Amino acid sequence: MEPVSQSDAPLLRAERSLLQALYGRGHLSGNAGTVLCEMASERIVVRQAAPADTSAMLEITRNVWEGSDYVPFVWDKWLADGSGHLTVAIRAGIVCGLMHVEIQSDGTAWAEGIRVREDLQSRGIGSGLLTEGISWARQAGSRRMRLSTYGANPSSNRLAENAGFLEVERMRSLAVEPASVTASDGYTLALPADIDDVWDVVSGHRGVPALYSEGWTAYTLDRRRLALLLADHSVLMSKAGPSKGMAIATSRPVRPVLRFGYLSGHKEDVVGLVKTLLARAASAHMTRVSAVLRLEPDVADILESLGFRNPDAAEMIVYALDLEARPAKERLSGR
Repeated sequence: MEPVSQSDAPLLRAERSLLQALYGRGHLSGNAGTVLCEMASERIVVRQAAPADTSAMLEITRNVWEGSDYVPFVWDKWLADGSGHLTVAIRAGIVCGLMHVEIQSDGTAWAEGIRVREDLQSRGIGSGLLTEGISWARQAGSRRMRLSTYGANPSSNRLAENAGFLEVERMRSLAVEPASVTASDGYTLALPADIDDVWDVVSGHRGVPALYSEGWTAYTLDRRRLALLLADHSVLMSKAGPSKGMAIATSRPVRPVLRFGYLSGHKEDVVGLVKTLLARAASAHMTRVSAVLRLEPDVADILESLGFRNPDAAEMIVYALDLEARPAKERLSGR
């Protein structure tokens, strides 16, 4: 889940009010959807979500991030995505939780949007949703599942760890308002024809395909993903070549925010890349520039010198689960 800045919150709360006016408020849902699993101890049923669950979703997410949760703004997309897996948990006929899983371009299953009603938390509902999602991902043929947590949320961290996930990455979150700085002319958008040069930098940066972020979603930066980013004009590089410096920056229609997800290069090129992206964000009237990155100390110093701040010491922790490993219950039973 992604923390929301103070500058974003009023806009998202206003959009949320419109959604509530359209769908109403309350917990009751329709009976549509197929039952996927049941938890006998709490009499919890997990089933596929349906459009009739929208009002319940709005109520569950009402106080998340001070009323600025992103889930209401991607809910319709999740419902319509036939390749993803959107589920809700039902207790006593009432929707009390939800979760979404998508299959990323490298086959990784990404779990997100795990939400449980405030008065029913710590009862195993989130665990039940995650367990069912893991089962679905295995059946879909995924070899691994990942999810991210806000580092300062111990309950989310325990949920992942209790399900067998291991921490694989920790990224710092920083943000700044766009500034009217002078962009350098030494940087240009990388084109699809540059993929070999860019891939040489990415693949050699840490010896294995790196993770990069789009907001609080992490992706494997493999060649297939890189091709998508190049086609979407999301890679900026030094005109002297990507080995000197390159950055990945993305945005989405829901929020006018430019997001740094990858940054590498020599100090002077990192400064030039960041200033160029800040100038472009300002000219596009974006409200904020955020960076969720695995930061080396010198890069962190550069970002902070350019005004980026992390007042809450926010970190995104990325967890991963090997879906090819047999679950402990199966190993013990000899199946």
